Amino acid sequence: MSIVTEPLSSSATDIDEAAALWLARLDSGTADRDAFDAWRAEDPRHAAAFARIAATDDLLQGLAGQVEEEDPDLEPRTVLTRRGLLQVALVAIAGAGLGLWMMSRNRAHAQTPVGGRQSLTLGQGAELDLNTNTCVSWTKTGSVWKVRLARGEVRASVSPRHAPLVLTGGGQTVRVSDGDIDAHLENGRLKVIVLRGVAHIGSGAQAVTSQVGEEAMVTPAGVQTRALGEGDIDFRTGWRRGELVLNGQSLADVVFEFNRYLTSPIVIDDPSLANIRLGGRFTNQDPGDFLSALAASFSVRSHVSADGVIHLTR
Repeated sequence: MSIVTEPLSSSATDIDEAAALWLARLDSGTADRDAFDAWRAEDPRHAAAFARIAATDDLLQGLAGQVEEEDPDLEPRTVLTRRGLLQVALVAIAGAGLGLWMMSRNRAHAQTPVGGRQSLTLGQGAELDLNTNTCVSWTKTGSVWKVRLARGEVRASVSPRHAPLVLTGGGQTVRVSDGDIDAHLENGRLKVIVLRGVAHIGSGAQAVTSQVGEEAMVTPAGVQTRALGEGDIDFRTGWRRGELVLNGQSLADVVFEFNRYLTSPIVIDDPSLANIRLGGRFTNQDPGDFLSALAASFSVRSHVSADGVIHLTR
């Protein structure tokens, strides 16, 4: 499906309307990514309008509340607050663009705090497992589950003979008909590990099929895949058991991963420590055992400053 782009002389309302259409189609996984990139690059006003609509969309997600049901994990529906509706009114979009965009608001939402986790059953064989500091929304259109990852990391699973699942994040699309994926949105880039089955990642000429044990990095420039060793997969997916499983990762990488779960971060004050290679299994909620192991094995000292930050030195 494609959109006929307007000429450079289009009004601001026309551009906002087109931006809303693009957001709705990217959100639902039906957009042609190449056509979207061409539209956005055609006129600086296009990129500005899309950024404005997307920012308002993110605000609405934060304002949306869930309708209470007997099972809050089973296909809940959201209701916009009055403030959210006023925010919509402030966005100068109308007609079909507003219609499609508002239809996309009929979604359920869930989010986790730093250090939190949540498991959701969407129904009909589709499940989500949310990692720390994660925000997702979902709906069902026809026979397809459509999941939007706004931030963080989620494991998405869909069983055979049930509805396929389409996940979008960072403007990119992943389709799974029978399998499990781990999707992590980091600095606007979507990383996907296939844990079972296959995943179809990207759209148009940039689309690739990723197999079990592969990681795909999805960026506006394309999709890059690489095979992961078992140790790397354990390191990336141990969060589902509340663990950090270390198999030769550097201290810098481990600290970066630990800090995703901590409200008071760890900081490496001595740069010479960054490349120490580590092994072991630790809880990701409390770094106490990890810091003790660093001290015993590498004479790395840790101290907590007045603001709660944990500093690592020799």
